[in-house]
Amino acid sequence: MWRPPTRPLGLRPGAEGLYALRDGQGEYHLIGGMVATLIARQAETGGAFEAAVLTGSVGTGLLLHRHGATDAALYVLVGRLEQQMDGQAHLLTAGDHALVPAGTAQGLRRQNWRMRLPGWSIGTGLAGGYPALGAPFSRPVQPELEIPQARLDAAAATDTEFPGLLPAVAPVLVTVAGLPAATRPYVPQDGG
Repeated sequence: MWRPPTRPLGLRPGAEGLYALRDGQGEYHLIGGMVATLIARQAETGGAFEAAVLTGSVGTGLLLHRHGATDAALYVLVGRLEQQMDGQAHLLTAGDHALVPAGTAQGLRRQNWRMRLPGWSIGTGLAGGYPALGAPFSRPVQPELEIPQARLDAAAATDTEFPGLLPAVAPVLVTVAGLPAATRPYVPQDGG
């Protein structure tokens, strides 16, 4: 029989267990001009995954990076996102998602002010990646900042490599509807 959580709404248990968060609640980390709101850590998922909601200002995002042993999944809730993967630029809109297998170079750039992007890291390699890359923050509202090199270096110890800045290319609206036959980076359109 299902029972409601026994801890107050908004507090994560720090161990496997049922909990609930209201929209906007979590552990905040300021990363450049965006905030990563951690909503599930490996402690709560038994090491299976971590989840965060990324928000930011126009033009902010993440440098080109790749994870050696961690897969990632992204889903655009609100707004538009330029997502570059393996040399291709995709323009994702609300409802679009992307799968980023381990070893794939990717970068993100927000295209509007109200961008909200939940993301999942699947596997144990990225544990602590957001705290290493960012600084603790008090809320999911961000100022304009760049990520200091010391934070990039700290994040490199969490299965993340930063090969460079996002190239200036025009993203292409996502139109692919099907799934690939083999494991590779892909971005199907909403409903695909």
